[in-house]
Amino acid sequence: MSIYLVLRIVNGHVPPEFTNRLVTVLHGTLISTISAAEVLSKGLCVAEFVQPNSSVQNAILVVSLGYFVFDFLWCVIESEESSVMLAHHVISIIGYLYVLQQGIYGCETVTVVAISELTNPFVQLRWFLKYYGNQSRIVAIIVDCTLALAFWLLRMVLGTILLFYYVQKCQEDMLATVFGTTFYAISAIFSLQIAQYIVHQYRKGPSGLQVQHLIDVARILLPTPICFFLQQVDKAADFFQPLQFGAHVACQVDMRIAFYLVSRQEILDEYATFSSELLPWVSYCYGSHPLGQISSECRIQQCELPGPLMFSLTLQKLVSSIDADDECADLLLQAWYMDDGVLSVNCLAVFHAVQMVEELALL
Repeated sequence: MSIYLVLRIVNGHVPPEFTNRLVTVLHGTLISTISAAEVLSKGLCVAEFVQPNSSVQNAILVVSLGYFVFDFLWCVIESEESSVMLAHHVISIIGYLYVLQQGIYGCETVTVVAISELTNPFVQLRWFLKYYGNQSRIVAIIVDCTLALAFWLLRMVLGTILLFYYVQKCQEDMLATVFGTTFYAISAIFSLQIAQYIVHQYRKGPSGLQVQHLIDVARILLPTPICFFLQQVDKAADFFQPLQFGAHVACQVDMRIAFYLVSRQEILDEYATFSSELLPWVSYCYGSHPLGQISSECRIQQCELPGPLMFSLTLQKLVSSIDADDECADLLLQAWYMDDGVLSVNCLAVFHAVQMVEELALL
């Protein structure tokens, strides 16, 4: 709590959630490092289970208990966390109190702290990247995949092994067994949620390319002499033009909810460049907010009469930038119908064009 208040005083201009997550990062990094050092000093030996707590273990548990009490209160007062997260905090608080009161189970509890808190900084890193407007898909993929891999390896694989030995050692203490099993079940729910997010987010490759398509292409190309195949592609490309582009690399771009994300100020600026005949009417529709209506700095409706035209005007700035870029000079085809586009020619030109779309628009 003291660290939170100090950070609020120093960085009062940031949202409270920013400060809370900063405290979480500090706690997760510090406590996971100390806990891991304590566990490694014992050799991660299950013989240490159900043994009296050491002074270092008690200190780790007290610090973690204080953090979870603070974060639980913050979640209840300031945030709207899920019931799973609140249950995780309640079980953690009760578990820490029980271990401190009993004076045993310190080794296994600190081991769980080291495993669980080690993944926490990655969770917060995702939030901070989003807060600072990171639009790099590569960075997002690296962070998401690292989080998912670490979560599953540490909490599910190593956690399952630890639970097996823990339950065997604690057979006579039913309450301790219930705490350990419940915490493991909550971690399993978190792991399932992360897996569902990864599947939902990346079931399609960049710009809508199905992952299965990439696998099929790799399966076909691997046994084929690459040089001979590329020669055939070039020969077929000349043969098919101008009616077909099937021998070239093609990428379909489908912008997600693009009509809802386009800036209204961008609409007005592009329309003013395009024409001045209906500018007062367009400014009234997209620039003014009559009394009693909710103002909005973005979003147009696709079903509105001027909606497709206004969106196409803002899109023209993007496609013109791609067309003028030197690294996209080899593009054989660039065709757009509002928020759907097709890019075709060689791999590097298509890849660079997709990067430009990701930087200048939201895919």
